[in-house]
Amino acid sequence: IPFFLLSGYVFALAGKDKRNTKDFLKHLCKSLLVPTCFFYAFFYVLWLVAGRRLAGDAELWNVPLQEFIQGQFNVVLATYWFVISLFVMNLLYYALSKSQSHLLVALACGLMPVISLYCPLPGLFRLREAMLFIPFFAIGAGLYRLREHRTAYADIALCLLCLAVYCLISHHTDTAYYRWYEMLVGLALCAVVYLVAKAFGGGGGADRFVGTLRYGAIA
Repeated sequence: IPFFLLSGYVFALAGKDKRNTKDFLKHLCKSLLVPTCFFYAFFYVLWLVAGRRLAGDAELWNVPLQEFIQGQFNVVLATYWFVISLFVMNLLYYALSKSQSHLLVALACGLMPVISLYCPLPGLFRLREAMLFIPFFAIGAGLYRLREHRTAYADIALCLLCLAVYCLISHHTDTAYYRWYEMLVGLALCAVVYLVAKAFGGGGGADRFVGTLRYGAIA
């Protein structure tokens, strides 16, 4: 959750929603897709040479390649599922941001976890995880906009309300993907990020601080 909050903040900080589609896709592929492909190829070769034998994996050599095409990392780089989710999340949020209504974007993002409870979603490219965590991405983006637009409070509140509805419904149906305490940790981080940004007066120091936290979370 903290990783997606910070990613949303960095998304708004970089003004990605204001870029044209071509520049946005070029930057997104360069920053997420290309490094992921490189690391996957590297660890796939390691898995073929030694990992499969040491781990006693009975998987065929082409299974990781199929998973890579489907965006489902289970055999190789399984712990990097969040990078694929972040890629899809960026695409979803960018598409929604073209509505020019931050409140509508917040509502759409907030309702996605609830929708995921009742709509069967394909497992490709971690779409379900992207829909489950995109409200936190939207809250992070809203935190950045708070420095200039007080109306962002309404966006954040709407996302939190939708998340509360999701937690109530999923708790009773025993399908919860994240719990209340995880949300509280995320919200505490939200408060820290906002206070730091406010203390720096919206200067570049706060932005560098948030960027460092985000890339530290990846590492």
